[in-house]
Amino acid sequence: MSRPRAAVSSRKSRLTKTQRISIVALISLLVLSGVALSSSAALRAKLGLAKAGKAAEIVQPFQARKNTGPGANLLRFAGIEKTARTVNPSAPLVPTVTASKTDSLFADADSDSQADPGDTIKYTVNIGASGSDATGVTFTDNVDPNTTFVAGSLTATPVAVDDSYSALGNVRISVAAPGVLANDFTGVPTATITSPPVTSANGGEVTLNADGSFTYNPPAGFEGTDTFTYTLTNAAGSNNATVTITVSGMIWFIDNNASCPCDGRLTKPFNSLASFQAVNNGAGNNPAANDNIFVYESAIDYVGPVTLLTGQKFIGQDATGTLSSITGLTPPPESDPLPTTNSGNGTIVNITSAGSAITIATGNRLTGFTGGNAGTDITGAVFGTLTISDVTLNGAGQALNLSNGTLAATFVSISSTNSTTTGISLTSVAGNLTSPTTTITNPTGTGLSVNTSSGSLNFGNTNASSSGSTGVSLTTNTGTITFGSLNISPDASQRGLLATDNTNTITSTSGAVTTIGATAVEITRTSGTTPLAISETSVAANGGSNGIVLSNTSGSFTVTGSSAGFCGGQVTGSP
Repeated sequence: MSRPRAAVSSRKSRLTKTQRISIVALISLLVLSGVALSSSAALRAKLGLAKAGKAAEIVQPFQARKNTGPGANLLRFAGIEKTARTVNPSAPLVPTVTASKTDSLFADADSDSQADPGDTIKYTVNIGASGSDATGVTFTDNVDPNTTFVAGSLTATPVAVDDSYSALGNVRISVAAPGVLANDFTGVPTATITSPPVTSANGGEVTLNADGSFTYNPPAGFEGTDTFTYTLTNAAGSNNATVTITVSGMIWFIDNNASCPCDGRLTKPFNSLASFQAVNNGAGNNPAANDNIFVYESAIDYVGPVTLLTGQKFIGQDATGTLSSITGLTPPPESDPLPTTNSGNGTIVNITSAGSAITIATGNRLTGFTGGNAGTDITGAVFGTLTISDVTLNGAGQALNLSNGTLAATFVSISSTNSTTTGISLTSVAGNLTSPTTTITNPTGTGLSVNTSSGSLNFGNTNASSSGSTGVSLTTNTGTITFGSLNISPDASQRGLLATDNTNTITSTSGAVTTIGATAVEITRTSGTTPLAISETSVAANGGSNGIVLSNTSGSFTVTGSSAGFCGGQVTGSP
């Protein structure tokens, strides 16, 4: 008996330019003299990539046949696998790809448990990978020249490869085909996704389609890492992969035209301020500090109150900036589009309340809405830095009641009507405030009160009328206070402008101060001087003991119309 030299089958793996791998498989055949195996062409299966920690199995039956030489029996077939790997030492990260080949008698025509001519041999190749990813790997197996490949018999298990995506809190992502299949090897025959998931590990909503496209809607209020798993299955086997979604950043959505169920996500916004406020407590996945709150425009008023948590941003759709620029959040490209802002369609975000509409905490931002009828539109104490832009205050009730904090506020306009207290009250406020116009009508108390504040405050063209107490009261302030035209006309027996112990400049450009039975203008300082840059068209105090009282002032106080008065010092008597 003679034993011919074994046939050699080679597999070639092509990696990157800096990585070279060669794998050689040696298959030993033990036969009787005079037996040969038929030849055939090379068989090749390409993997989209060799992924670390993944393995594929390729199965290929071959049929042994008797050649034209003297007849003899093939006693047995044994497979011995030897592998050799060479790696370019310059490669910074070297993947490890392995392949092992085994054989078995697939069809035994004469049932002798031996591989005879006419029998079918099944070869199974297991390919594995570890280390870094080896992309673009090609596996090549040359069919032994002494066998005939059985057409259509090649099968390969699928390789499902893990995927990673990002999502913005409360915003759905929709990933187009091939989606999760883009980096998978779907095997031979082509595998399908079986038992697609409908929920993620943390309760998110998942829709996974046969073409690999999917949608993922994070659980309401969830931030962190979420996952779902899918399975690829074909006739050769199955393989699982995990899709990981990192959810970060948070926007809550409120739309009083939405239908419920409502949980604050973009797809299911809260339908009232009350439903948002009921869970705005920072517990679990509820709205928390530093979250963003977006309110859609509506022809229907939004009814407060709302009490914000630290760092929350309250954003109405009337804002001029984009939602991304205001929140500082850039949605991943697969995200549902965020609502547009500043639509210019004439519909606004109008907030009303029987009490205070918005109560601030520390470090809040308010933008893009109108404060309508409310006990107080915006109120808060010890509020850190409050940033306000694109906000109009124009309802019945008090406009502002703020103390002990820093403003960075630019209003569209401020208006207060029929307040049961002051129209505007600012105490110990730093920073800056700007409003092109400020109108206060018929408060029961002082029209505009600024006390012990260091901020630079510009109220623009200001009109304070029918106040139940002093029209404008400025006391013990160290910041500049500026008016455009300043018109003051309080109720009878109430002073017009009272400014005491202010150390920085008070400015107005025109206007009229009119009182009945009380002093029209009283600007005094106990020591030092109060700088003035005041110009009024007229000052009238009908029946008051003094018209204009100036004590320890500097700069100028000018009345450009008809009035009896003097600049500097103290003015006594009626004009």
